[in-house]
Amino acid sequence: ILARADVATSDPGAAGYQIIVPFEIVPGDTIWFERGYTWVDATVDDVDFAFVNTHLEVSLDGQLQIVQRAQANELIAQFGAESELIAVGDFNTGPGESPYNTLVDSFTDAWTAFASGQAGLTCCQPERLDETRSFYSRIDLILFRGDIEVRDAEVVGNELTDRTPGGLWPSDHAGVVATLRIQE
Repeated sequence: ILARADVATSDPGAAGYQIIVPFEIVPGDTIWFERGYTWVDATVDDVDFAFVNTHLEVSLDGQLQIVQRAQANELIAQFGAESELIAVGDFNTGPGESPYNTLVDSFTDAWTAFASGQAGLTCCQPERLDETRSFYSRIDLILFRGDIEVRDAEVVGNELTDRTPGGLWPSDHAGVVATLRIQE
């Protein structure tokens, strides 16, 4: 989590999700992707809120949605007492999927609140950033809870003109940027 100089931060932390998935690379050789979240308490213009960044497990064609739901529920439980909260990240789940529905039962999706009806696709370019394909899903999210107003939301890094002079995409995902106003 990076913060501008005019944002006061305190009490940073990090945790891994309790449920993670092993992947067998070759027989007998397993790796673990330890997904988790980081957080910080922040203050802007004398308004306090919690800010969380997370990365849920990849779904693999829907096969791991149960793991994603468990991770979403853990995130919700961890920050359930926070009245003003902003959570961002690569959630690896989007509209119409059960883990996303679990999240939006507790949080508001900033993109949906502002740009309802627009696709807002953020995923994904090939890992080789010099290749191009169309973005096909919206899994990079800004979620919030509390008395927060969405003033603007846009997808960045998704246009051919966003590539570097050498033709590389800035990332395999497009980004989501939102202007939020927390009511005092």
